[in-house]
Amino acid sequence: MYPNRVWRIKVTSHTDAGHLTKSQTTNGNDAVRLLGIILAIAGAVGIARSVRGTLAEGRPKDVAFALLTIAATIVTLVGLGMAFVPGFLD
Repeated sequence: MYPNRVWRIKVTSHTDAGHLTKSQTTNGNDAVRLLGIILAIAGAVGIARSVRGTLAEGRPKDVAFALLTIAATIVTLVGLGMAFVPGFLD
């Protein structure tokens, strides 16, 4: 559209108030991310175990395992949210 036009981009210095260093932005996010990954893995293991228990056990236990599957799914989703979405529980 404008073949000979030069686009100028304003470059600001690193001392601006809006610029944060890496140590200022990751003050607690690494621990929350690690906790989220641990919750996601534990929830996935819980889903696998509860589905296996639902299919293998008799009548009273299979209902409990089916409810445990729902709880493990919720734990997995919360863990994934904590791991990959910054400020998920804020």
